[in-house]
Amino acid sequence: MAASLRARATSPCCTWRWRGCQSNVILDYLARETGHFEGRTEQQRWQAREWLSWEADHITYVDKVRHSARFRASDPATIAEYRPRAEAALSFVDNTVRDQAFLVGDYCTIADIGCWGRMVFMTEGGFDIDNWPHLAAWAGRLKAMPGFALPYELIPSKDREFDPA
Repeated sequence: MAASLRARATSPCCTWRWRGCQSNVILDYLARETGHFEGRTEQQRWQAREWLSWEADHITYVDKVRHSARFRASDPATIAEYRPRAEAALSFVDNTVRDQAFLVGDYCTIADIGCWGRMVFMTEGGFDIDNWPHLAAWAGRLKAMPGFALPYELIPSKDREFDPA
C-alpha cells in the first residue's frame, strides 16, 4: 500500500491504522476513529463533512491567491481572477461565525480544522484577517485550543517570509 501512496504524488498521507491521502479524507477518518472533533449528532457530523466539501471548492481560492503571490511572483491575472472568490469565501465564513463560536455550533469540529487549514496562510496572499472580524475571533478561538500550533511552528521553513501569526 505504501507504494500506491507514493504513486499518487500527493500529501499529506496518513498511515496510522489506515492508509490514505488528502487532508479532508484524513480529518474524516481521524474523527471517526477517535471520536474527537466529529460532531455530537448525526446531523452535525454531516454538516461538518459538508463544510469540508465546501472548503475544497471555495477556501481553495485563498490558497490559489497565496500560491500566486508567494511562489509565482504575484501573477496578476491569477490573483485578479481568484481574489474576489477568496474574499467571498472568507466573508461567508465570517458571517457564519458571527453568532456561533464554530462552524457547526458551539464546539470545534473537523469543519473548523479543515477550513482554517487553508485560511491560516491568508496573510501570505495579501489578505488582512482584520477585514473579517468574526473570522478573526473564530481564528482566536482555534488558536486558544490545547495543543494548537501553526504550520510553521510544526514544520519550520528556512525561507519563511511572513510572520505566521
